[in-house]
Amino acid sequence: MDCSLERSNIGLTRDVGSIKRVKRVFPKVLGTAGDAFRVYVGGRSAIDSAVTYSGPFTFTIGTDYKIDCRVSGRYISLRFETSVTNNWRLSGFDLEFEQAGTR
Repeated sequence: MDCSLERSNIGLTRDVGSIKRVKRVFPKVLGTAGDAFRVYVGGRSAIDSAVTYSGPFTFTIGTDYKIDCRVSGRYISLRFETSVTNNWRLSGFDLEFEQAGTR
């Protein structure tokens, strides 16, 4: 069975008008070593516009601790997908980002 989780419209700062550039995602996934997830990182410039996703970036439990990406937007979205049959839990994630201006 395929499973997906999505977190949309993450502002990252109080200044929602600024452009943010996400450089790394650190998923906090507990599960069986070797199970893989597909991670998509997206951005949008307005709250009512469509999300443009980059990826998939592969994250393997027990091997990887982060994914590297270059995604910009005012609002950031994350999507995690997997087809594993073992039990797993996503307890959160950290993002490394920088402010890239106020276009």
